[in-house]
Amino acid sequence: MGRLIKVVCIAGVLSLSLVACAKKTGSTNEAPVISASSEITQQNTKTSGAGKFALGPHKGLLGVRQYYFPCASTLMPERYQAAAKAQAKYLKRHSNAKLVLQGYAASGGSHGYNVGVAQQRAESIADFLLATGVNASSVIVVSYGAEKSTVYSGKVNTKACRVDLVYT
Repeated sequence: MGRLIKVVCIAGVLSLSLVACAKKTGSTNEAPVISASSEITQQNTKTSGAGKFALGPHKGLLGVRQYYFPCASTLMPERYQAAAKAQAKYLKRHSNAKLVLQGYAASGGSHGYNVGVAQQRAESIADFLLATGVNASSVIVVSYGAEKSTVYSGKVNTKACRVDLVYT
């Protein structure tokens, strides 16, 4: 438990560093930020459009592959705990499975802020999975920020405040 707390603290400090140091750019083709936490495998995984949820289990709660967050929060919503427990059970039974947690944010904030918030959302799900006994090598955290979000129009797109769960 002490090691998990240490990892969460390190991840939080690194996320805040990313937010503080990131520059706002006009480009939407920037590479995603990958978790700097040593407890989570660092790997850049590309997915494509409609087929991004094609791999992995789909029965029951395992089919819940998008976790929507209140846009002002980075804590995993309670309504997804049962689905996350089902994912954890699957990952523990299938040691070769890899789950990519892709964090997103609504446009409107600076690039650094959006990347940091999306990172923290994905890490909150990773922390939950690791706390249930999932092997850290089975979980990959990626933050896309708002780069795949629609252009900010003055209204917050609540569908952009999410984490996608993608098996590779």
